Amino acid sequence: KLDGQMYLDLAKEGGALNLNFEDVQAQAKNTMLNLQSYGKEDKFIADIEKGSVQFEINDDQVTVGQGKRLIFDNKSKTTEITIANPKSSEWKDGFISWNNTPLNEVFTSIEKFYGVEITVIDNSPINAHSPFTAINYKPANLNECLQLLTDAYNMTIDREGKKIEISKISAK
Repeated sequence: KLDGQMYLDLAKEGGALNLNFEDVQAQAKNTMLNLQSYGKEDKFIADIEKGSVQFEINDDQVTVGQGKRLIFDNKSKTTEITIANPKSSEWKDGFISWNNTPLNEVFTSIEKFYGVEITVIDNSPINAHSPFTAINYKPANLNECLQLLTDAYNMTIDREGKKIEISKISAK
């Protein structure tokens, strides 16, 4: 079971792998792809960077090629193929990017990137929907990433292990 992200570089001659993720099976050969599945989101996402991947989902065969994204919703059992997110694999090199992204989405991506749980515990004057931008940011660690947020907004951050509470968000 995958709970997070996995980047696979099978682009070298002979690089092949059979994958089995509960309702999704895949055969990948000579390809580069990023896989994500987070338990609380009930979605399996595959971004194909190079080559193509043969998926079997609900007894259907689906081939997803370079530059495409497969999204399988485990709740509704539906499959969608869209254009791949070109930045989906930046995380493997330590980069995170937000462009005018609502803070609540920034918090969600930090949760995924660092494996933490973030909770906003009050209705701040500038709430969790306020926009935030940091392009091609490569934080050294979680503390540096949280510092970037406090450089942009006033906020109180209480951290205990993998649980982070954020409150009193306001403009600087």
